[in-house]
Amino acid sequence: MDVSSKPRLMTANGENLVFRPREPFIGWLVSVAAPVINSNSILSPTIPHTLYDASLAPLVTLPDGSANFRRVSYKMSAFLFRASGLLATLALLGSCAGKGIPYNDPAYSYAPNERVPEWLALEGYHDAREFSVERVIAPGVTHRFETRADIPITVNTVTIDMSETGLSIETESGQDDLFKRETLPAMYERFMSGEEELGVRGMTRSGVFPVYSGTPVVLANADFWAGNSAPINLFVDEGVIWRGPWYGDEGQRRPVFAFDDQGNYFLGLPEFKAELIGPDGETLEINGITFPQSSGPVTAYTWKSGDKPEAGDDSYTLPLILPSSEWLPNTPVEVMNGSVVRMMSPPGRTVTLHSTEEFPKWATTNSPLSLSATLDGLPGKVVGAVGGGPQLLIDGKKITLKSASAERMSQSFVETWHPRTAVGIKEDGRTLVIVTVDGRQPGRAVGIDLFDLADIMKEAGCVSAMNLDGGGSTSLMVRNELANFPSDGGGPRAVTNALVVSHSSSPGGLAQIDIYPKNATVAESSIVPLVLRGFDENGEPVNIDGERFNWRVEQGNARIESGNLVVEEGTEPVTIRVDGNGVTDSEVFLPSKPAKISFVPDTLMMKSDDTVRIRLAAISNDGTPFVGHIPVESINVPDFVAIRPHTHTIAGGGVLPAEIVAQSKGVGVIEANVLGQTISLPLAVDTVSGETAFGFEELVSADMTSWIKGIRHDPDATTVMLETENVKEGNTAWQFHYGMVHGGTTKIELPVNAQLTNDAIGVGLWVFGDGKKQWLRGELRDAENKGYYLNFTNSGGIDWNNKWKFITVSVNDFIPMGGYANAPVPPFTVKGVYVAQTQEAAKSSGMILLDGLTSVERPTSE
Repeated sequence: MDVSSKPRLMTANGENLVFRPREPFIGWLVSVAAPVINSNSILSPTIPHTLYDASLAPLVTLPDGSANFRRVSYKMSAFLFRASGLLATLALLGSCAGKGIPYNDPAYSYAPNERVPEWLALEGYHDAREFSVERVIAPGVTHRFETRADIPITVNTVTIDMSETGLSIETESGQDDLFKRETLPAMYERFMSGEEELGVRGMTRSGVFPVYSGTPVVLANADFWAGNSAPINLFVDEGVIWRGPWYGDEGQRRPVFAFDDQGNYFLGLPEFKAELIGPDGETLEINGITFPQSSGPVTAYTWKSGDKPEAGDDSYTLPLILPSSEWLPNTPVEVMNGSVVRMMSPPGRTVTLHSTEEFPKWATTNSPLSLSATLDGLPGKVVGAVGGGPQLLIDGKKITLKSASAERMSQSFVETWHPRTAVGIKEDGRTLVIVTVDGRQPGRAVGIDLFDLADIMKEAGCVSAMNLDGGGSTSLMVRNELANFPSDGGGPRAVTNALVVSHSSSPGGLAQIDIYPKNATVAESSIVPLVLRGFDENGEPVNIDGERFNWRVEQGNARIESGNLVVEEGTEPVTIRVDGNGVTDSEVFLPSKPAKISFVPDTLMMKSDDTVRIRLAAISNDGTPFVGHIPVESINVPDFVAIRPHTHTIAGGGVLPAEIVAQSKGVGVIEANVLGQTISLPLAVDTVSGETAFGFEELVSADMTSWIKGIRHDPDATTVMLETENVKEGNTAWQFHYGMVHGGTTKIELPVNAQLTNDAIGVGLWVFGDGKKQWLRGELRDAENKGYYLNFTNSGGIDWNNKWKFITVSVNDFIPMGGYANAPVPPFTVKGVYVAQTQEAAKSSGMILLDGLTSVERPTSE
């Protein structure tokens, strides 16, 4: 067998792929590089999370055919995933550098969630960012997962050939309600359990047209939503228009993705019109559906609109009775005036018009009336539509700031790096592309701007594409697994609606098996956990629990033991094979001697009773990361902490990962001897080294309020003054009163301009919270004037009330404002601290106190 000098991968179809270390990743990323090479944080406790995984996934079978790694239930499986980067609170420092102060009300600042899809669940993957693998998940549907190292980024690309027999697409609302949201795993479970109102797995929706049939293979989040959780743009589902298109104050439009019952697809700015047509061709324009528009007096409320508004003195109502539960664009329906015929409004068949003006006489008679809606661009009946924005590609041409502004999208929204979701259509008009890019996870996935997202969609072959909701909403399910890494600490965010692609085939028998990990670089004398998964001919997972398979090492100095590949000394390639039940698969692993081994995280700063998981990261001379567990010949820990095994142990020695348990106050170093190298891990418990950079002892300006920079805030409710009673350091703190207003993202910033020490590995800040859950952020510049964002709070915001907390951000968690080639260069200057909020319903007024902005420094044992 010819083995390349670079690690190769193998797809589910047996096609060879290749790691691409230091090679271009889609042309647009060539010149961009990462601020951080790994996902180390100041400290990184691992917390188990539960995901609801309505699963047809195979049970994981050990190479010896015995016990499973994990059982996967049919309706819901909980599997643990790593949430590294959750920073424990550091202590406030004294005024002198190096003076340790005990913790007081420690707090946590959340950073990236490190859960990995089960098929990539292997220790060391987190360092393997030069990685790509493509698999067929259904006939006509491929999923490509890729990461890269020069810029920490994770991209999922799903390509769907809708001409393939058995595929269908539909839209779906959160909890099947216009005003509710739902996570994609919960939505998947609802489909699979048969609780979906109009569709059951293996059956076709009842009604006049088929929409849902078979098993969902792809689910992706779709539109943005307002404070009431309703989507803000056109939404069509289940045979009815749930809400009409979005229009700005000056008539601006945002794009929609829509499809009809003839297999046609549309993506662009909607030319949408709804009207009531009289017996002689008279027309009454309907200006809004479910939500009124400023452009006219008439609003239609369908049975999906929830509680319809009561008619007041200045409004008129006109109930229209439909012949069936269907009102869709491009298909007029005859209706009856419910008031004239005195018919009870049947549930699911009534559209009520509200108007601030009196209806014309022809509309109030018993004459034949027609209710019409049209969406130009599709010839057939529009059976599904979701909104988004801005457009990324129009006839192959990329987004510009001008085109985004025409959709009332801000320059900041376009240019800032965020997690993103997008949908596009290829030139053939029948192939769809869904992409997610993860972000807000420094060292793993920093996100991208919309120009780069447009490049990705163009590289994927799209000629038209649009951005969907992103940030914490970015979610993608492939088959039964969450395929991306949501940025919210609690896992995937509940979203207002989604795109769902299904395949109608019934589960078949076992047609192929795959060994994971796909062949990788491994260290001599290391241990690599092996996973075997089964699939039918359509790419659907098959339960292989209890099946017996034969495992063997065909080449190389290694053995298979208790579900692990145990690699012996030597650099000869190792080939393993598994067969049984008429199927077979093989993988090649490339042993090598690590050039560098380090602890992850690289520093521990803990409080008493904390438990933090540590592991080893190893790379080769050319920077290739290693996969698997590396044995530790010896390890010494200070007496104020304890170490306990976390996972694997083997005869003759121990192997990380392990857990460090803080027992008492202290500062010291953990030392380990690993493959001839001595590595160290500095740690501190209940103390921290550093220096105060800004004490909040005076106002920047006598009229500090005039220095406040912000958008969508109430100036009369936004003030800053000195607090002299409730302080954490020195004589004063800043008392910051803020008032938020609606209409878009609110940001209220206080200038600080504090320079950190050259040795700073992070930023600390005392905050007295008000429990209003507003986001607390910061902006920082490094020595090269590169900008970074600081997240002092997670997505839950300032959720503590009437107490102080000291919260920190590691240098590894600085979020770059642009594509920077290197890590942040000290010294750092904190330019400002701000409160922000994007969700209208979450906005409020409140007051917080700020004190003791600190240069956090690495602990030393001196």
